[in-house]
Amino acid sequence: VYAAVVPHGDFVADPSLLPAGHRPRAQAEELHHCAQDVAKKFQSLSIDTIVLITPHGMSMDADTAVYLGKKGSGCAHIGRDAGRSGWRLRLEDLELDGTVATELRDTLRHNSDKVSGLTSFGGYEDVPLRYGEIIPLSFFLDAMESEGEDGWVKIGREVVDNHLDERGLDSKSLSFLPNRPRCVIISLPNRRYEEGPSMVDEMVQLGGDLLHFIESSSSLKERRVAILVSADLAHTHQESGPYGYSPAAQPFDDACAEWARTLDGLPLLEKARNLLDQAKSCGYLGLVILHGVLVSLVSKESNNGIDTGAWDCQLHSISHPTYYGMMVASYSRR
Repeated sequence: VYAAVVPHGDFVADPSLLPAGHRPRAQAEELHHCAQDVAKKFQSLSIDTIVLITPHGMSMDADTAVYLGKKGSGCAHIGRDAGRSGWRLRLEDLELDGTVATELRDTLRHNSDKVSGLTSFGGYEDVPLRYGEIIPLSFFLDAMESEGEDGWVKIGREVVDNHLDERGLDSKSLSFLPNRPRCVIISLPNRRYEEGPSMVDEMVQLGGDLLHFIESSSSLKERRVAILVSADLAHTHQESGPYGYSPAAQPFDDACAEWARTLDGLPLLEKARNLLDQAKSCGYLGLVILHGVLVSLVSKESNNGIDTGAWDCQLHSISHPTYYGMMVASYSRR
């Protein structure tokens, strides 16, 4: 198992949305380059299956949803966070593993009555994807080698205004990349907006159940699996942001950073949890699920609580170039 946390904010996708020569631009560029570096490491491991956890996909009110379908397509509108029309990042024909997704749904239901499969348009059309899936996946797809593979996924950029024209890019362009690995997508429920702190134990359990499925599923036998968490942090760093300023924002991000470096549950499950309502982080419960995965694996192997020696834990970058925080982190088994 390999795992990564990658933001889905506009500025990690395109740091040039921010003015050159200023600290926020440099922060966004560091996040962008770190996401690229993590993706290159990912590619070198020859991952076969990505399990993507998103807070901004097709979602249900009460249930955690597992996307059921054969392919996914859509576009992420890049630039709205900067108040401009910007451009669209397009992703077409992403291969989803419907068999594994169905098995995962059934496994998670053993310990939770709040898990459902989600089928779009009767299963006859592609699952619709947007920024919560496309931006993190774009880094990993861009890192794929394009030779000697069967099947292709298309990724490209479409101009909405002159933002990209000034940089000499075509108004429409699609690159053809190997359609590997296949993806399984988990979407967090809408009740997280009101019930987030009270969902922590449930999400830790879901992470443990996810690990059990990955390690026991016959469909994943001999496959290399990566878990990718699409997550932004506190959304209340600036008064000018849509959610205003909260003094909880920086302590929340600091607690997430401490967890990312150490896998110590206290900063994430207690400190950040108590700040969540004020910090307003969309990605928090995705981190909690990942914690459940990583700690379950450590406990299984060591029977000695958290031993970060079992993991190479790396916090590559964390900052808030604008009103919301972002971080890039990765975890690989030693």
